[in-house]
Amino acid sequence: ICIELIQRLREIGGVCGVHVMAYRQEEFVSEIITSSGVLQGRRGRALNPNRRSNAQNRPPIDEEART
Repeated sequence: ICIELIQRLREIGGVCGVHVMAYRQEEFVSEIITSSGVLQGRRGRALNPNRRSNAQNRPPIDEEART
């Protein structure tokens, strides 16, 4: 049912994604996503060693401002 719903939702204009929840059955999420075909044609993001993570982009916490 879930796979069929995802496939039908893809056809609706303006729908940009789905949120799959599998309470206590998380191991099935990967299979559901793969079987639905929503990732076909997508390429993963290339790792860029020069890109800093969000944590590295944040300014340091000013200890004096906390008090």
